[in-house]
Amino acid sequence: NRYQENDTTLKIIKDLSLTNVRIKGKPYETGILIGKSWANTLVSNCHVSGRIDGKREVGGLVGHGSYLTIKNSTAECKINGTTEVGGLVGTLYANSKIENCAFKGEIRGEKYVGSLVGELQSTENNPTSYIKDSYAITEVHGDESVSFLFGYKGSDVEIEGCFVTGDLYKQGELKSTEGYTTFKYLTEEEMESYDTFIWSGQY
Repeated sequence: NRYQENDTTLKIIKDLSLTNVRIKGKPYETGILIGKSWANTLVSNCHVSGRIDGKREVGGLVGHGSYLTIKNSTAECKINGTTEVGGLVGTLYANSKIENCAFKGEIRGEKYVGSLVGELQSTENNPTSYIKDSYAITEVHGDESVSFLFGYKGSDVEIEGCFVTGDLYKQGELKSTEGYTTFKYLTEEEMESYDTFIWSGQY
């Protein structure tokens, strides 16, 4: 689905589970639930698994999201793209929010690659985009602007209560798990105590 600009009607996708989905996308905006959302959209209690192959703006749930809220949702996927590649959303923009969500899987891209969001920004008139209380168990591969949770984050975007475990490869080289300040890196043993609150439905 591709929700259009200037459509202010609230769109809701909730209580949906899709398993073993295989998607081969167009050159831009590829996601299992939504290709592009440029409207007032809520995704709640949705869970997807499968494989996605695309190019720009590729995400497990949503390819491109503006004015988008995602809550209590998960993606367990293998994702391949070129730029703006994320486990949940490829590009998250303009007053958008992610809360209590998780990603498990492998992500491969070239630029702006992250296990939750590839490119994460707000706008001057809508400076309230954020990701809260979300995590990833992941293997991330990229060449430029690649990191554990997000490939690129605008300075006015809030990250709170997020954590990750897994491996990060930049230009084929395994990167250090130290030095991150916007989220917490956990070992596999530490993650075991956290890795239940979403996947078990205990929100």
